[in-house]
Amino acid sequence: MRSPTTSKVRYLSQCLLIGGQTRDGKDACNEVTMLCLEAEEQVGMHQPDTAMRVWEGTPAKYLKKAAEVIRLGPG
Repeated sequence: MRSPTTSKVRYLSQCLLIGGQTRDGKDACNEVTMLCLEAEEQVGMHQPDTAMRVWEGTPAKYLKKAAEVIRLGPG
């Protein structure tokens, strides 16, 4: 029989959201965006999850790096 203190497990999840657009419609990618992608590529931790907002104005270099990181699998 489970004790009352262990029967309720709460899972915490965090998400790092990068990219997207600014309020005035400009691209929001910058050096920090690339640093986050590079860190995910090198460290590959399970938390926080990294998500990237992509739109028609996302520069190709960020899309390419994001694809390279995704290709490595979950991390």
